[in-house]
Amino acid sequence: MVIETLDSSYQSSQMIEHLFANVDVAFVVLNLNREVMLMNRHAERLTGYTQEDMVGKSARVFYEHEKDFTEQGQKRYNPDTEYTKEHYVTPYITKQGRRFWGDTQGGPVKGADGKPIYFVAIVTDVTERYQSTLTLNHLHAVTSDRNLNFSERVSRLLTLGCEHFELPIGILSRIDGEVYTVEYAKHPEKTLIGGEVFELSNTYCFHVFQADDVQQFHHVANSRISTHPCYTAFGLEAYIGSPIFVDGVRYGTLNFSSPNPRRAFTAQDREIIRLLAQWVGHEIARMRDIDELQRAREELERVANTDSLTMLPNRRYLNGEIERHMAHFERFNEPVTIAMVDFDKFKLLNDHYGHAAGDQALVDFATITRNELRKYDLCGRWGGEEFIIVFPNTNISDASLVIERLRQQVMSSPVTLDNDQIFFTISIGLSESRIGEETEELIQRADDALYRAKEKGRNCFVISK
Repeated sequence: MVIETLDSSYQSSQMIEHLFANVDVAFVVLNLNREVMLMNRHAERLTGYTQEDMVGKSARVFYEHEKDFTEQGQKRYNPDTEYTKEHYVTPYITKQGRRFWGDTQGGPVKGADGKPIYFVAIVTDVTERYQSTLTLNHLHAVTSDRNLNFSERVSRLLTLGCEHFELPIGILSRIDGEVYTVEYAKHPEKTLIGGEVFELSNTYCFHVFQADDVQQFHHVANSRISTHPCYTAFGLEAYIGSPIFVDGVRYGTLNFSSPNPRRAFTAQDREIIRLLAQWVGHEIARMRDIDELQRAREELERVANTDSLTMLPNRRYLNGEIERHMAHFERFNEPVTIAMVDFDKFKLLNDHYGHAAGDQALVDFATITRNELRKYDLCGRWGGEEFIIVFPNTNISDASLVIERLRQQVMSSPVTLDNDQIFFTISIGLSESRIGEETEELIQRADDALYRAKEKGRNCFVISK
């Protein structure tokens, strides 16, 4: 290159200035102290500084980070190094405080005697390309992190969008008719929170839904929507938003905004927000699938643990709960009492009135237990006309009071069948947990007590020995 071997005359400096005055890259010439000697027009537009601002001043002001200025001073802008055509990307900062990424080439320019006379730097603004690459890499990191739940992923995505578009406010909205609901929000003053509701027509997202596509405004005051209610109410100058589709159906919007205008959005910005919104839509669809699958599993579990006639827990579930309470008893010495309940002369009831009467009696008993037992007690069908009631953290004396009340309620609650009232009674055996006792032993003692209640004449309860 011609700039690699120039003499140190005034004419050479003038020639460099004329040569690079109108090229479409930023060109800066520095003396050996890294102080600015000249800048072309593109460098002035890119950095916000004029040549008059910077002549004789350190190039440090161009760098966002001190370490980058120091590192490049060692690698490239050093009289003992050679000019290199190798490119590097570094973050710079404008006079207005805006960061931009510059693809940079530079180093010392030597005179005819082989000694360095200037440093030159040629900078191309690659902010859009570089920032998009960073955003896509961060998006991949967020979406592939299995340790994050949906809310955490959305929060990081909003942060990512705010950083990419240089807009401080990010919103994921749900739109139902004319109702605009903020589901997730990022706001620097935390004045916007999930759950807030607005009329769709009073938001910029109204235009997104009208167009069914990305909409953006970089300076609302000078745009076609300068009289929009959102601008009147909140003064938001910059906005970019995209519709979110879930399984092909419009769900809401992903949008970012600021009270300050910004440079015009690019086609790449439109693609980035479209991609972010697409990920949100896919994630919501995936969460719905997971929720439906979970509900299906829970329903299968409920069916597997529920008696289909009485809708009470079945034997399988009761066994697990008794074992759990027995383990709690062993650990904390908080007693558990169980009651084995059996209908008296149930076979005669079935033989005389039919199985419909027997089934109705079981269903009615289940209803009575729901009304009479305490909210933390558990009643389930053990099999046939037998039921077990579990009294957590309850000694046998206190459980007896509940059982007696239940027995009397059953005795006074006839089954109504074809306008006939059929009275029935129950017998109960109770047992309380003992240290070192297995679950099966606790149940067996309750069953033995029930047998003694039958022998005693039925319609009573007996406490296990």
